[in-house]
Amino acid sequence: MAIGQEMSVEILVPIALRRLAASPETHGDFYPGDVLMSVLRLAQEGWVRHPDWWVEAKSIADRFFTAAEAGQLEDMDSEFLSELKVDFLEFLGKRP
Repeated sequence: MAIGQEMSVEILVPIALRRLAASPETHGDFYPGDVLMSVLRLAQEGWVRHPDWWVEAKSIADRFFTAAEAGQLEDMDSEFLSELKVDFLEFLGKRP
């Protein structure tokens, strides 16, 4: 996924955020939730340049984890979910 490689971030992150806002478990090339994972892993510089992205990504991630805890994400692999939680905690430390 290009976002994970920090490619075309200025174009792709807004697109990803729109898709995630509609469906937080949106998947890219691999599995449900991988787009959210790529966005959460964005480098600190991206969040500093676009703090509004950070706020939106946090809101989306909050909705995602609420749905996961309620058992609403049936296809979610537990190992992936654990890894995504770690990414989310690291993301919270990147608050601009």
